[in-house]
Amino acid sequence: MNRRTLILLLGAAAVGLLWGGDQLFRNLYEGPKAKLENQIEKLDRDLRKAEDAEIDAKIEAKKLAFLKEFSLPYDPELAKSAYQDWLLNLVKAHEMENASVDASQPRAMAVKGRVRKGNRLVARAFQFGVRAKTDLSHLTAFLYDFYRAGHLHKITSLALNPVAGGRAIDLNLSIEALALEATDREDALSQLAWNRLNEGELEEYLGLARRNIFARGLSKSLGRVTLTGVTYDRSATAQAWFSLGPGLGTQIVEAGKELAVETQRLPVVEIEVERVQVEVSGEKIWLEMGQSLGQKLAKADSDVASKQ
Repeated sequence: MNRRTLILLLGAAAVGLLWGGDQLFRNLYEGPKAKLENQIEKLDRDLRKAEDAEIDAKIEAKKLAFLKEFSLPYDPELAKSAYQDWLLNLVKAHEMENASVDASQPRAMAVKGRVRKGNRLVARAFQFGVRAKTDLSHLTAFLYDFYRAGHLHKITSLALNPVAGGRAIDLNLSIEALALEATDREDALSQLAWNRLNEGELEEYLGLARRNIFARGLSKSLGRVTLTGVTYDRSATAQAWFSLGPGLGTQIVEAGKELAVETQRLPVVEIEVERVQVEVSGEKIWLEMGQSLGQKLAKADSDVASKQ
């Protein structure tokens, strides 16, 4: 074996040793290290998920603790009858006519169990229907009390059919209410209040009712309203006298109060010696002494037509 061949053999052996050492290093060190790092990353992700799930569970537990205070009772039959009675009393309190409240059988609501296999019952949903004859003012007050009541309920549909020229409304209302399994009340409704409204007072919602958007044009009763006088009481408070028409009497109203007419309630905005400003369907109108609303509104329509 010559020197050159020996050097080549030694070089090949060195390369083989380096390659084998590299493979041994990869198999015994880098491979297990990478696998261990992947396991650590997976454990870290699982830990973060577990921590997030724990936080979510605490948040959901707080929500559940809050909501169960407003839930219907957990007994389905007692819950249905108690809430139906509550709705009937609310309808009667707001003087709705020909009222009826129907109730259907509850629908079970379940979720997939986290610990045990299968679904777990969490609540029951009840459907109620309300039919009645009313007007905008009473309906507004009814809705105000409905949304301030401490029950897990919501209106799913609302149908209004104006009758009698807009003076009355046929109401058809669908309501869904929930009874949570977590509640500890068997037969009693919640006595708490839950104000879900943006404004605090009923008065702030009655503006739409006073305008009566369902009234068809200018009613005869509204058109006959006539300003007949302005007087002052002992405290120098101005009072406007309005005649409502033959045989319908007179109303005396101070500024800031309302004139009650068959189809609407008209705020009296300002009182002067010879004229009074009233608000009709959101528009402020000055009535001169002896002038009726019918004359005033007809003149306003004529002026608009002549300018067009």
